Amino acid sequence: MKKNNIIILTLVFGVSFGLQNIFSLKKYDHYIIDFANCKPSIKTISFAMGSMTFHIMGKSNGECILRYGGEIENPHWDGYLDTLCAVSQKLGKATFKFNHMGFTMRKIKKYCVILSKQ
Repeated sequence: MKKNNIIILTLVFGVSFGLQNIFSLKKYDHYIIDFANCKPSIKTISFAMGSMTFHIMGKSNGECILRYGGEIENPHWDGYLDTLCAVSQKLGKATFKFNHMGFTMRKIKKYCVILSKQ
């Protein structure tokens, strides 16, 4: 009997608190950034195990300046965006696929550096 109560509690908790994240995951199976346009914006995307934030800061010398970062199961994340990128605007629109750890950013890795938190 006790096992059934635990299972029901888990299902209720999952439906009550996890449903929005499940829908977000389906909505965001990929994310497109238009580096040519490079319109300043901030976008946070939540998924079942965490979130990622993209901050397009604007254009500079033919490059699109972007900071991004995220967290996996860290409710105490302070929002620090630890990756800084200067992506050539010639790249145009780029699509980033979602995986279980967030969005795969390999396409722009060569344009990016990891920032240390000070």
